[in-house]
Amino acid sequence: MYISLDDPRGTVSSSMLTNLTFQSWEKVTAEEQRSRNSMVQVNALKKRITDQRTKKAFSIASGTLLNWAESGRLDIRDIEDANTAGKVENIIRATCERFPNVLVVIDALFNLDIEDQTAGGIREANIARANLLKQLADVYKVPIFTTAEIRKADSKTGPRDMRNPPRMGDIMESGKFAYNANVVFMLYPFNHEAFTDNGNNSPSLVIEVVKNKLSSWKGQRYFDFYKSSQYLSPTDSPKDPKPTNDTRKAGEPEAKPKAGANGGGDGTKKENSGFITPISARK
Repeated sequence: MYISLDDPRGTVSSSMLTNLTFQSWEKVTAEEQRSRNSMVQVNALKKRITDQRTKKAFSIASGTLLNWAESGRLDIRDIEDANTAGKVENIIRATCERFPNVLVVIDALFNLDIEDQTAGGIREANIARANLLKQLADVYKVPIFTTAEIRKADSKTGPRDMRNPPRMGDIMESGKFAYNANVVFMLYPFNHEAFTDNGNNSPSLVIEVVKNKLSSWKGQRYFDFYKSSQYLSPTDSPKDPKPTNDTRKAGEPEAKPKAGANGGGDGTKKENSGFITPISARK
């Protein structure tokens, strides 16, 4: 079950269909990857498809998504169906009564209205949301994945990547999400400069387990992120260069540091970044 409290159901379905189409392409060579990347895009698939290979992959993906929906394996809801805590619980309860082994994903949890929350501010509301998820996971015995927002990096620490990865204390407004979670994943770029490069169509991302109460394992896994199709492909090692503290462009001369410039003791200028999404999982 996928509950989106941000994008409407149609947008979520289009993203899933694009992912499946990208995955349904037959094994491709390095040369063919450029063709696939240009054709298998969310907006491109909404138009008339002329490429036969893409058309075949799209047909397979559409059949797969339809089969999942008709068999009950996939249920997509949006904020029209589940804008309050009570509605979310009713949907999860009804689904658990019909099917075994339910997996729940709630996107943009911060948009969920808490009916009983009449006093307090954002922090209190988020504590109530975190407690609600724990209650639902415990009562209905289902794993629940949800996304949370994270604080932007400041000028002293630099952009979010391997040099300055996010940690549980960076989750905004309330540490209750991380406290209640059995597993916390952090998602961030391997190299910030490579990720923001418009010419890089498949930058490297890192998914790091920073909390794990289900086993003793913690660590990092690497992925190629195909921007146009929003597809994550696992890889043994990142293809982007290892980030360094030197953010000069190619050929740019080294600047002499000035103590205290731009808020940094070494005089280097660092960028802010706010595109990191940690994922908290409960079982």
